[in-house]
Amino acid sequence: VRCGRRYGKTTFGETWVADGALKGEPVGWFAPGYKYVAEVYQELATMLEPVITHASKQDGVIRLSTGGRIDFWSLENENAGRSRKYKRTFIDEAAYTKNSTMMGIWEKSIKPTLLDLGGACIAASNANGVDPDNFLYALCNDPKYGFIEYHAPSWSNPTIPERMRAP
Repeated sequence: VRCGRRYGKTTFGETWVADGALKGEPVGWFAPGYKYVAEVYQELATMLEPVITHASKQDGVIRLSTGGRIDFWSLENENAGRSRKYKRTFIDEAAYTKNSTMMGIWEKSIKPTLLDLGGACIAASNANGVDPDNFLYALCNDPKYGFIEYHAPSWSNPTIPERMRAP
């Protein structure tokens, strides 16, 4: 999902992972750093509060009475997600991960978490320029990764005032 600012990418991701957890699925939330993770953790903890059986911001986990679980990972950790299995993973702000390590984290840590349960991954971000070394750019432009791109530029966002949109 490559969309401009204020399209609701993170909110969409929160809804998607919450839906999976409510269905009893294990899901993983990945973001470039802890600051990105902290806000989403709080949003999901508030949203899911009636069905939470255990939550730990420090451990980065929310467990639900449905059997579902949301694990939160910072991509500053090159082993993020390793040894887990997920039905859904969401990579937030995917264009702002470290170019030098992100593709390795995807291939060695996150992608394998999807194998056991036939899981799916959504990577979402606004663009960070044209750079073949950028993780989101590679996913959107190289078919070998198997991702399908949804693209909507900032100027087409109906929530942004018309005077702020480029012609």
